[in-house]
Amino acid sequence: MQQYSKFMIQFIYGLRNEIPGLEVAVFSTRVTRISDLLSSKGVEASLSSVAEKVQDWSGGTDIGGCIREFNDLFAAKLLRSRSVVIVLSDGWDRGDADVMREQMTRLKRRAYKLLWLNPLLGSQGYQPLCKGMATALPYLDFFLPAHSLGSLSRLAKTIQKIN
Repeated sequence: MQQYSKFMIQFIYGLRNEIPGLEVAVFSTRVTRISDLLSSKGVEASLSSVAEKVQDWSGGTDIGGCIREFNDLFAAKLLRSRSVVIVLSDGWDRGDADVMREQMTRLKRRAYKLLWLNPLLGSQGYQPLCKGMATALPYLDFFLPAHSLGSLSRLAKTIQKIN
């Protein structure tokens, strides 16, 4: 995931200009809200700010635990009846599948639409067999690749259709 993170943050930086009120958080072993770090100072300055604040990059991923943290700390404040939640992850999870199921259920109840972007989905022959991805799939409205500019273009079109 690390190889896609910088690219995706640059993409999200651009989305902030198109989608008013866009909120952004990143996760690995914990959730960090970074919306305020994606400022008008420029994408490079924003990336530096994110790198300074997010200390757990490449620390392994506890997806269910991080979604629980998001649900507990942020969901009530940030999500509204038309909120679209986008998760970017390869689905490799070192956490408990039962926690993941429980938290995906909670998130699905709050979100208008739930999208999952997986960079691996763009690989020929990919199958979502790892525990985290297999657990999340039943809760998703959209399961999309995120490995190229073309896949990000499809994401933008999907978001336009939803709204």
